[in-house]
Amino acid sequence: MVYLIRHAESLKNKDGLDRTTETPLSENGSKQAETVAKRIENIKIDIIYSSSYQRARQTAEIISKKNNTPIELWEHLIEANTQKETFEELNSRSGAILDHLLTHHRNQSVLCISHASMIETIIAKMVFGDKLSSSIMQDIRKHFGTTNTGISICEYTENDGWVLHTFNDSSHL
Repeated sequence: MVYLIRHAESLKNKDGLDRTTETPLSENGSKQAETVAKRIENIKIDIIYSSSYQRARQTAEIISKKNNTPIELWEHLIEANTQKETFEELNSRSGAILDHLLTHHRNQSVLCISHASMIETIIAKMVFGDKLSSSIMQDIRKHFGTTNTGISICEYTENDGWVLHTFNDSSHL
């Protein structure tokens, strides 16, 4: 099982998307991270992967303390930068994430702390695979949205490939 969680609210996040790397969690963000950690504390997680951005790291650290799971920083999970990265680069990065998860964690529960656009890109790659196009991705960004600490639950099965069980569940907030 793969749990994709968007980081908690950052200081700059309150006013829109935060494109910087070193913005800490806001006071509300720390509470959000505690709340999502409590929500998933009874789920056995084998490893937590986190974006290296400060707000994601802090979210991962709060979750890790609750369920005593190691954290590994993973640059592939940093925010998608549509100003600097092409669709092909993001598509390739999301494919590499999925390949790594299948190769190294097929029968494990993995928690990935990332960012809105990257989570949307990973899920789009799961659903559309090689059919994912720039126009599909634009539609997804326009119509899908993620909430701070929203949980998306995905699973890979031999029969169906990737299955999205839950998208952006933030009922814990």
